[in-house]
Amino acid sequence: MPVAAVAEARYAVPAAMGLHRGVVPLNEIERIRGFVTWAIGGRSAPVEDDGEANWSVNFGHLFQEKFLGNPSHVLGFMQKSPIPDLCREILGPDIVYSLDKTLARDYQPSRRPVPAPMHFDAHLFGPHVPMVTVWIPLNDVGRESPGLSIATRPNWPRPLWNQLADGIDKRARYHPFSLERRGYPHEEIYALAEAEPAGLFIEPQLDAGDVMIFDHQFIHGTQTGIPEPTRRMSLEIRMLPAGAAKRVLGYASQHMFVKVD
Repeated sequence: MPVAAVAEARYAVPAAMGLHRGVVPLNEIERIRGFVTWAIGGRSAPVEDDGEANWSVNFGHLFQEKFLGNPSHVLGFMQKSPIPDLCREILGPDIVYSLDKTLARDYQPSRRPVPAPMHFDAHLFGPHVPMVTVWIPLNDVGRESPGLSIATRPNWPRPLWNQLADGIDKRARYHPFSLERRGYPHEEIYALAEAEPAGLFIEPQLDAGDVMIFDHQFIHGTQTGIPEPTRRMSLEIRMLPAGAAKRVLGYASQHMFVKVD
């Protein structure tokens, strides 16, 4: 059986997407915003003729470089919130989060940020590894501040989804850097969507503290098309079943996973 078929038939999980209002208290949002400002605010200015391509910080990097002593000082709010139970409804009772794939983002229009291209989060651990992204806006998004543009149909476009399986070898080990592409221009994806029924993509309006939880099967990217976008901060956390994380560590020991109680 071709590797693509193996990824689809053997490892497929039910697709899940949900929008949850008012999950994170505003005092916690303000605290996290302060951390993001501290962690990203000191980065150098982009080259004069270029936009800022990397407007995120990786929690695993902060931890390894000893800028972040205890991740729970920033992410501890999650344990006291409904987020773990919402993820357990999708992934099962024993879950972990990926410290090295947890990102804080600071989109500052004055720095000419380059919108994140369309992508599947499955490119992180492979389409055969169940995972959800917990996406938390730290300010209101979808109106003046760019939020997410996300497809409502999983595994679409099917040819691009199937290409992710090219990174899976015969022993079910995933090699992301062997893939030809992991991100796709908005224009390419929107052109494909023109042949589909209306409403394939949504751009939800979210308030600070709302949470979107979606699994790795939905293509998405930064919302574009806002004439004069304002600053946007966000936090994104990847959750996996503990068993799946253990299998990933069996062939990619550089990853860092933290148990969710």
